[in-house]
Amino acid sequence: MEIIKIIGIGLVSLIIVILLKQYKPEFAIYISLLTGVLILVLVADKLTRYS
Repeated sequence: MEIIKIIGIGLVSLIIVILLKQYKPEFAIYISLLTGVLILVLVADKLTRYS
């Protein structure tokens, strides 16, 4: 179920980045970096629980 959440976050941020890139490209970069860090934290949390 957690993978669905990660995929959803990625897809929503992808849509936001595509829409923002037309008007404010600098904000699109911030959103993509923030999303990458968020996904990394979610995956790292899962990895530390099972090890």
